[in-house]
Amino acid sequence: MKKSKTSTSIKNEKIDRDSVKDLIYSSTVKTSIFEPDFVEIPVSITRFLEDEYYLGNVGKSLYPIWKEELQKLFTPGNKVIEVVFSGATRTGKSTVANIIQLYNLYKLLCLRSPSLYYGLIESEPIAIALFNITEELAYEVTFKKFKGYMEMSPWFMERVTYNRTGSEIVLPKNIRILLGSRATHALGNAVIGGVMDEVDFSKTKASSYKSIYDTYINIRRRMEGQFMKYLKKDPPGMLCLISSVTNDVNSFLESRIKLASVHDNIKVYSYSQWEVKSFDYVSSERFYVYIGDNKHPAKIIYNKAEIAKLDSSKVLEVPVEYQQIFEDDLERALMDVAGKRPGYGIRTFFPIDKETFNNNRTPAFSKEVIEIGVHSNALIQDFLTVKLPERYKHLPRFIHVDLSKNKDKTGIACVTLTKIDPTQSIAYYHVDFVIAISSIVGDSIDYDKIRSFIVHLLDNGLPIQGISFDSFQSYDSLIYFEKLKRIPIVELQSVDKTSEPYYVLRNSFVNKRIDIYYHDLLFQELTFLQEDLYTGKIDHPPGGSKDVADALAGALYLCHKNQNVFSTVNFLGTTPPQALDPYSILQQKKNIDLSTPSTPNNKQDTLPNIGL
Repeated sequence: MKKSKTSTSIKNEKIDRDSVKDLIYSSTVKTSIFEPDFVEIPVSITRFLEDEYYLGNVGKSLYPIWKEELQKLFTPGNKVIEVVFSGATRTGKSTVANIIQLYNLYKLLCLRSPSLYYGLIESEPIAIALFNITEELAYEVTFKKFKGYMEMSPWFMERVTYNRTGSEIVLPKNIRILLGSRATHALGNAVIGGVMDEVDFSKTKASSYKSIYDTYINIRRRMEGQFMKYLKKDPPGMLCLISSVTNDVNSFLESRIKLASVHDNIKVYSYSQWEVKSFDYVSSERFYVYIGDNKHPAKIIYNKAEIAKLDSSKVLEVPVEYQQIFEDDLERALMDVAGKRPGYGIRTFFPIDKETFNNNRTPAFSKEVIEIGVHSNALIQDFLTVKLPERYKHLPRFIHVDLSKNKDKTGIACVTLTKIDPTQSIAYYHVDFVIAISSIVGDSIDYDKIRSFIVHLLDNGLPIQGISFDSFQSYDSLIYFEKLKRIPIVELQSVDKTSEPYYVLRNSFVNKRIDIYYHDLLFQELTFLQEDLYTGKIDHPPGGSKDVADALAGALYLCHKNQNVFSTVNFLGTTPPQALDPYSILQQKKNIDLSTPSTPNNKQDTLPNIGL
């Protein structure tokens, strides 16, 4: 076995001029070449990559563009502590991140006592974190690749033995490799750097955006807490975040990329395959691809004259070797090969403005959001302000209730159909009201008061033909109204399971076939709704809401799919239509007690007129 080099043996070696320069300006050396804190003087990143003694053939086989970037990254005085690897697949992102960690581990092992050198108690370990989606993947994928590179290095094989203890790999000189997937896996450790791999490919609730952020911030805080004074000069470690491009504009990695523009300690690498592998393409021939934006889909440009009409920053020149791949699956090729998120991957769903609403109408409630708790005396109907227009009073109504947990809002909406154009099979809708219900601090939303409000509308003559509830805590309400026998159509309806309710709602807005007063919360929710064109899911951005929007989409869709109810309606008349037989719905359901329930335990409804 080859002997390890000591400071004495280094003194006696013949050192060429470039090596001396490397040693003098090494970010690890503090005052002199033969610093007593070191058992070996670290070589430069250039020599670490090129000399097989340090990294086997890994460094030599690295793409040239990465060699150049690593030299810049480890230039003395560089303040980068966070490196974001995005862009295309198969470009060497994980390899480069591992080399960064190996080089920093190498510099630690060159010290006599890494803990003492960085101002820690000698018994306190210094850790490098290797994280993935799961702890198992952290070991099987991330660490095994890291270990494979170490085993290709004679330098590491001469000096490093390791043992696994649970989720830790124990190395010499009190250095640890932490394996994990959650924030708690880094607790209690002086983390000097690490790798978080596949940060934007979480598949479970536990690996949501918040969980990823919590893990990230936990590692960063440990780096900053233990090594703050070093981070501002020559950081002893770096945190590498890795993920290929996804179609999510609000992904965790996207948030870090945006911050890099204002923080000089974050470095972003986002390359296409052809930028990294430029030497593989002998042909200079190119074809053109437009990546798209929020209004225009991505496309291959076959006529170069089109380019002048497009935003040139969104037009790619792609080697012809990739043309068949792009023609087979354009959006996937943009992400995997070009490293670009298709601009039409996630788009703003509602192209509306405030003028879309009927600003001449008075809102049905005195507040957009009503606080109603179990322990408060207020009822929802107490906040009604206007009466139902007489010419619509006879038309069947459809209501959707989007129930919520205590921290969210419950949305309620009521819709009717005012006109059907049989020649074009289109309908026109009138929205009586939309309202958000929230709980009082320290209290809970009172579902009995929501049911009482619906009964109030019935008692005051509103012909409710159908009511639906989303799936959350809706069973009691469904049974209540089925037993009440006053609303023919009672059903579960989730607007999250299919995008059709939102498409019907959007078409009604876009084609000006909906009459609704302005409701600011609803407007904000609709404005920020996003559609993922790959999954078909329509949702709010992180931190947003769609409680009232869900209620409106549900009510209008319930009305839309029950248009047969309006077949006998005189839209301009005042005679109530024949109601559907409630038993035709109820008798289809088995094992339900159809006895009429008592009124909910709240104030009795005493208002003489329906206040819509």
